[in-house]
Amino acid sequence: MSRFYMPPGNVTGRSLLIALAAAAVSSAAAPLYAALTLYVHWISVSAVLLFCYGMLTGLAAGAATRATRTLSPAAAAALALAGGWAGFAVSWAAWAGLVSQSGGAAFPGIREVAVYLASPSRWGALLADPGRILDVAGELGRHGLWKLSGSEEPLRGIPYCGLWIGEFLIFSLCAAGDAFSSARAPYSFEARAFLREEVPLPSGAALPVDPDLRREAAEAIRAGDLGYLAAAPPAGPGEPGLFVTFRSHALSPWGTASVEQSDRKGWRRRSRELARDVLLSDRTMDILRRRLS
Repeated sequence: MSRFYMPPGNVTGRSLLIALAAAAVSSAAAPLYAALTLYVHWISVSAVLLFCYGMLTGLAAGAATRATRTLSPAAAAALALAGGWAGFAVSWAAWAGLVSQSGGAAFPGIREVAVYLASPSRWGALLADPGRILDVAGELGRHGLWKLSGSEEPLRGIPYCGLWIGEFLIFSLCAAGDAFSSARAPYSFEARAFLREEVPLPSGAALPVDPDLRREAAEAIRAGDLGYLAAAPPAGPGEPGLFVTFRSHALSPWGTASVEQSDRKGWRRRSRELARDVLLSDRTMDILRRRLS
């Protein structure tokens, strides 16, 4: 039996709400995103807008994942992508419609853009004609549109195509990330709820001074054996050590612990995760809480 929590993979008919939530939010934000990216020609600023758009979609999908108690990370991510891509396609249609409306000219004015986007019937038909969207994108690819910071020359050709591919991949990662992590979070069937992350403990366990012992302790923790933490001397905040974060629920007889190793190399402090979601009983968690408080 694994010492680590493994998502059981539960998927129900309600899980389709993940795709619906992602599609609803990404579609609602699509016209605004399309307008902003068309007239913000600096790639660095467009990347921030894309990140915000993708994260907004991802947050909606993650909330739906938790609400539907979907416990399959792969299924949750796939559903979030399906809904997110539907909304992203709407942003492409709105973008292509704006380009055709303005002829690629200077910003036609906020009022004109708002009036045009407020009538989805004027640009929504492009969703049924993806070839026209590609034609618009190809035309701008020949003339150039977006610029790198510090450059006056817009991207054309292959770099321009690479930008579109990168945009699609970044959006996809943002849209699916929160749904994936939400479905992976420990879920207690006894409590019928996801476990909640506790406030980090104020103290940790000191690292062994001997390099060989330190390596052995780290390997044991990576294997899910937290016995060293119950016997080691304490390490205070800011000191090198092994620090634990628990996930628990008042109605669950078990919880999980994640262990992070914090140490210094010269003047720099670095942290790395040794183990995530090690399964522990209530009794073991209480022992470690008292030990590290």
